[in-house]
Amino acid sequence: MKNVDKTEVQLIKELREINPGVKVIAVSGLTEKDKLVKVDKAHVDAFLTKPYTAEKLLNTVNDILSTK
Repeated sequence: MKNVDKTEVQLIKELREINPGVKVIAVSGLTEKDKLVKVDKAHVDAFLTKPYTAEKLLNTVNDILSTK
């Protein structure tokens, strides 16, 4: 996610306020521990690191949609 005025965590929080059931997949080319911790605190449903395959993306989407 890119946004000039808000962080990823702020955007996810706002999405969850609008729709608490929204599913969020975070995608990043960075695998730094701090970034992962920040994303985890935002309670994302899945995290993909770049590069990823179409198969990995589809499996991830299927996984989060099949859980409640």
